[in-house]
Amino acid sequence: MEGIFHARRAQVLEQQSDWRECVDDTSRIQRSAQWTSKTEWVFPEVEFSDDRTSTALTLQTFIPAQQTVEDENTPGTEAYFNKEEAKKEFVRLLRKTEMEPTSQWNDVLPQIIKNPAFRGVKDPVERKRLFEEYKQTLYKEVEEKEKDRRHRVRQAFLQMCRRHTDIKHYTRWKTARPILQDETDFKAAKDDDERRELYEEFRIEALKEFEEKEYAERKDAMNKFRKILEELELEPYARWRSTKEIFERKIREENRLEELSTMKEVDYLNVFEDFVKGLEKNFNDVRQAEKDAKYRTERKNRDAFNVGSHTTLLTFRLYFKNL
Repeated sequence: MEGIFHARRAQVLEQQSDWRECVDDTSRIQRSAQWTSKTEWVFPEVEFSDDRTSTALTLQTFIPAQQTVEDENTPGTEAYFNKEEAKKEFVRLLRKTEMEPTSQWNDVLPQIIKNPAFRGVKDPVERKRLFEEYKQTLYKEVEEKEKDRRHRVRQAFLQMCRRHTDIKHYTRWKTARPILQDETDFKAAKDDDERRELYEEFRIEALKEFEEKEYAERKDAMNKFRKILEELELEPYARWRSTKEIFERKIREENRLEELSTMKEVDYLNVFEDFVKGLEKNFNDVRQAEKDAKYRTERKNRDAFNVGSHTTLLTFRLYFKNL
């Protein structure tokens, strides 16, 4: 029996030349050998009895070990994704890096190269292309976020400036800044340059609103002055000097100076000239209408006379013909 034992041991030792050692997670050393033509690995455990009195050989047969099979649901393996899914996972990986639109491929690569999703896209050129496309997408997203932030900050800043009635369109930045600097909307701006830019936008809008309001008030006053001229019943060819004294006296008597305070001297003259031109036009239209009516009447009279004359002539001709 001892001879059988040594023969079996020699056979096992001969097989050890094809074995290799590996260390598992618990630091245990295992030797493995591929003993079949299949792709399965086994981990044989051999026990030799040191008891000379025992003729039994304790030898555990080869036990197939658990093979690490590539699962279709394991990230980064050959059979994990189809190509489209792999690309989507790669883009998700890029998004997790919190990269900037100006980031370079060589700066981002160390952060993602060990991730299984990186290996899901096999072609390096395809990875670089996906990276560039994501940079463009990221740039647009950042641009939209900045645009939305700027819009919200701008609206709040302009509303804040309008709340302070002591700030006008002519108020300078160095005067307005101490008034606004403790406001929450003032601090919400990114920096002092943005605050200065927003304040200049407020001044432009405030000036535009002031001019529109002033023009509306002047327009209203000019319409009131025109009604005063209509009440004077002026002649079609009235002159400025003679008429000015008349309407100024009427305005003072009726105490309407405050209503017309927004008008300038040139506004009075422009309204007067426009009003007189209207009178002249109406006067000329009436005269032309009278001329046209007179001409039509005279023409009808002429036509009636010609018809009567022709009838009389025919009557005389028939009379003398019958004699």
